[in-house]
Amino acid sequence: MNIGNDVWGTGQWPSSSGAQPGTPYAVELLYPSAPSLDADRLAPRVRAFCPRVGATDVGGRPPVLFSHPDHLVTIDLISRHQDGSAAGAAPHDDRAPDDAQPAVPARTVVLPADRVTDVAALHQSLSQTRDWDAAADALARSTARVVVTDLMARDLPPRERLALFESVLLGVIEAARPAAIHWRPAGKLVDPAAFLRASGSSELDALPQAAINVRLFRVARTDRDLVMDTLGLAALGLPDLQVAFRGLDPARVAGHLYAIALYTLRHAGALAAGDVIEGPTEGSEWTAHDARAAVGPPRHVVGFDPGPDHSVRAA
Repeated sequence: MNIGNDVWGTGQWPSSSGAQPGTPYAVELLYPSAPSLDADRLAPRVRAFCPRVGATDVGGRPPVLFSHPDHLVTIDLISRHQDGSAAGAAPHDDRAPDDAQPAVPARTVVLPADRVTDVAALHQSLSQTRDWDAAADALARSTARVVVTDLMARDLPPRERLALFESVLLGVIEAARPAAIHWRPAGKLVDPAAFLRASGSSELDALPQAAINVRLFRVARTDRDLVMDTLGLAALGLPDLQVAFRGLDPARVAGHLYAIALYTLRHAGALAAGDVIEGPTEGSEWTAHDARAAVGPPRHVVGFDPGPDHSVRAA
């Protein structure tokens, strides 16, 4: 468990990876050298995980566009800015298709390989990667990246959107094994071999775990007050989670927060301000409330009050 920047009292947001709500969902595959990718090479591997996907490229070269005919979203042909000017096509808030808003398949795109440039973000994510001992070595030998991103998928239910994205990602990884996955929305590095193994697991949350990170930070000017949060849910349109506490085992809190995050991903909107849930210790309760993230990126979170014996704010 890494203890990162001091928070509360610094007046600044510590830098962090993480995608913002409403933006395309994307990860970076890191390679020692640029791989050769095209639709003919990728499509058979991707179809092993997503059988009905369609694949096209541009003259045998990336970008490779995967289309998902079983996962439709409706779009407004013309959306408008606040000043009334036309802004082009955009996903519609209501997913039910009608004559006015045509339905189009959600898509996943594999972009052309380019050089690794954002080294600071990679090292920030490395500092919050605690479940892969070889992450630093994998990062050190990575000089090229391939971005995999979704398109027209933001209005899908979060769990469906993530499952669709991960099915394409698995196929790309099998076709061209990277040294590491930079899971930017979760601010961490993921072992590609472990991710592939998870695809064969019978555990319900084996694959979604890659998309969520639990981070630990120390509250400024204290020795015992800690903040723990999740990073990864916000990129899927869900609130991340946060708890400030003292006097609790951080490993136990991390496991509990992870379980709540996975439950939130399975049951979008299940948690609301005022809800009381079981805490990580016997007989304890946590009360949910709306909050602003204590650690960047700036985002809305569901905060938890761990009770008077462990609350930082009550101290």
